[in-house]
Amino acid sequence: MRAKTHAALGAAVYCGTVLLGLVQMDHILTLDGILSAIAGSALPDVDVNFGDHRGVTQSLIAAGGVTLILLVAALFIPFLIPVLVGLECGYLSHILADIFTDSGVQLL
Repeated sequence: MRAKTHAALGAAVYCGTVLLGLVQMDHILTLDGILSAIAGSALPDVDVNFGDHRGVTQSLIAAGGVTLILLVAALFIPFLIPVLVGLECGYLSHILADIFTDSGVQLL
């Protein structure tokens, strides 16, 4: 899947998550949240430069690690919650989208 498709999907998932009230953000979309969702959608592809594309960065283990780091960060830096939610939406939407490609994803 192409980067711009992942970016659009990440932004859409973030917008849907906020507008549906799945996170406590008073249904307010923020530009920093949308931009961080776009950035988060690129994170699983950092392994492209290391020759192991769709390896550990696109697994449930990595997604769990990213989630844990972002949850801890939200506890200490609450004003960054829109950014952290955006990163998580982008990251998880990337993995979910790649599951449906011909190459698939190794989830574990």
